[in-house]
Amino acid sequence: MTDQIKNIGDVSHLTKTHYKVASSAEDLETILKIRTAVFVGEDGYPPDRIKVNADDYNLLGFYEGVPKGTIAVTLGQSETLPLGSTLGWKGITVAEIHKLAIIKDARKTPIALGLMVLAYEYTKKHAKDILSFCLKNKESHIHTLEKFGFKIIKEFNFLDQPAYILHLNLEDTTFEKEKSYRRLKLLKKLLVK
Repeated sequence: MTDQIKNIGDVSHLTKTHYKVASSAEDLETILKIRTAVFVGEDGYPPDRIKVNADDYNLLGFYEGVPKGTIAVTLGQSETLPLGSTLGWKGITVAEIHKLAIIKDARKTPIALGLMVLAYEYTKKHAKDILSFCLKNKESHIHTLEKFGFKIIKEFNFLDQPAYILHLNLEDTTFEKEKSYRRLKLLKKLLVK
């Protein structure tokens, strides 16, 4: 379903949020600004590490019409992707859900959860193994990933900060069965036009 969606729709009557698949240079520039504000301004990343790959599945989340968050999905063979190669995986088709960035004043809105649901729904159609990355001090991000069934599988240092790689194998989890009804209801709300 999300493969075909370019503008996911305004659900302001429900949550004052709407979501969009990035499809223009302007969208990619907006994503870069959000990532820079969060990753450089708050997390101390070097500015030259902040990029937007137009080949990724990039989503934007809006609150009251203003872009406030973003997330990306990268698909490929494990050895060609940053997290898969860090784990030493070879020959596995994986998806990496990464770069969840929410502007500080929107962190109490449903934007992060909405972006995560949409990224997850897209990802599960393309790979059975899903990886994500999170700095250890991002407890709310880790908690969100764990709600989806992700488990921490590696701790390492990233730019001198403790970080985790989290993994979800869709074939080994009961998450799909246990949570599918609630997630389906949420997804329907997010996709209402």
